[in-house]
Amino acid sequence: RFGFCLAPGSSKHTSNHTMRVHESIDALAYASADAVPASLRHEAETRIAAEMGTMAREGVSLATFERRLPSLPAMSSSTLFAQELQRVESGKESSPAIDTDRARMDEPAEGSSLEEWERALANAEVQYEHTQTRILNLELLEKYGVSAWKVHLQHLERMEANLRRHLSEQKEAVEAINQARRREHASADAELSKLSAQYQSLVQRTADIRAACESMVS
Repeated sequence: RFGFCLAPGSSKHTSNHTMRVHESIDALAYASADAVPASLRHEAETRIAAEMGTMAREGVSLATFERRLPSLPAMSSSTLFAQELQRVESGKESSPAIDTDRARMDEPAEGSSLEEWERALANAEVQYEHTQTRILNLELLEKYGVSAWKVHLQHLERMEANLRRHLSEQKEAVEAINQARRREHASADAELSKLSAQYQSLVQRTADIRAACESMVS
């Protein structure tokens, strides 16, 4: 069933023998389905089947969805994106995620120059400092890691509890809306049934009056 009513704040007025009415149309999903006329039900099912047939003819494929997607934004302003796009188009392999060459400590070959030995020494000092930092981090992790993870897990548990509470509140709000719609639809269904009966009664009375008038004239 469909209900027609004036929306809040709407107005009726006549101008040049016309009347504008703001209509609010809502399907009464919770009303009795048996009250829907068979002709309307058949028409609705026919239109649904036709729409589904159109979708079946188009085919549910990736190309179908790609045609409906908006075009990609221009990335010409991104130098990094342009370089990566050129690399992919040229077929070059991507660079490794972690550069391990700088962590190597290759000893200069015999007969190397003083500059090469100085570079090797500087690299060894860097590797030593890096190793010391890793050892320090491991010691800190061993000493405070358990407590830090416990605090982190407690934070995650609080976040989960808040999300669950929010989800429960949303479900309650949705259920309240559905219950309110059910009550409104039931009330509208009863009102429509009453108005339909009144309409049928008025039609019958009009027919009776017309028949009586015709009999009086004849």
